Amino acid sequence: MKSEQFIFIPEVVSTNDSLTSIVNDKKLSNSNLEDFTVLFTDYQIGGKGLSGNVWESNSKENILASFYLNSAVLPKDQFMVNIFFSLSVRKMLAKYLPLVQIKWPNDIYVHHNKIAGILIEHHILGETLDYTIAGVGINLNQTQFPSSVPNPTSLKLETGYDNGRITLIKELFFYANNYYQLLVTGKYEQLRKEYFWHLYRFNEVNTYLINNELIAAKIVGIDGYGRLQLEMISGEILTCGYKEVRFY
Repeated sequence: MKSEQFIFIPEVVSTNDSLTSIVNDKKLSNSNLEDFTVLFTDYQIGGKGLSGNVWESNSKENILASFYLNSAVLPKDQFMVNIFFSLSVRKMLAKYLPLVQIKWPNDIYVHHNKIAGILIEHHILGETLDYTIAGVGINLNQTQFPSSVPNPTSLKLETGYDNGRITLIKELFFYANNYYQLLVTGKYEQLRKEYFWHLYRFNEVNTYLINNELIAAKIVGIDGYGRLQLEMISGEILTCGYKEVRFY
């Protein structure tokens, strides 16, 4: 771990956008940001979630960070980045909490409550993946959330005590770096196996809203594009993108 791999900015619009700007500025000056650099902040003015959703977080209470990844992952394998990064966040939280799971495609759950959200943004150059920004918001010490936020929780709500943000950011960096090495060395099967082991509702029959119809099905896999594969009672397999299925 090198000090130059950590960038702290007290307030940003979003950590993903700020880190992207730094990467692009470096490229314009014919230099490169060091792989696996992390930018973190106290507060985001316009924190982003998946599909344009907003990530709300009180100042100085949570982890708001983004990682710069300059890996050799092919565009067709880009969901492997989601897998390695989800496992990293889960691993850090599992040090302090039982039953931490990954909810497809980008959330971390404790029991049935959301404790963290992930936003992966890939930057494509021609037919290759130029670089990736992996952002995460982890609820640490916040105990009051807007009523519009569904089923939130935090490390403090689960354990009853405050947590040091810098310590946990460094722990996240440690676990993420370990999983990143598996990614860049092509250990995809090992990563996928662990991912499914910790996947929320995997192989359990539950209700999902698909094409405006409530359907009983179980999660049986994820295809190469990161789409959810659900097996209905009839045995038919449905493959759904993020906007095509809703958990109930």
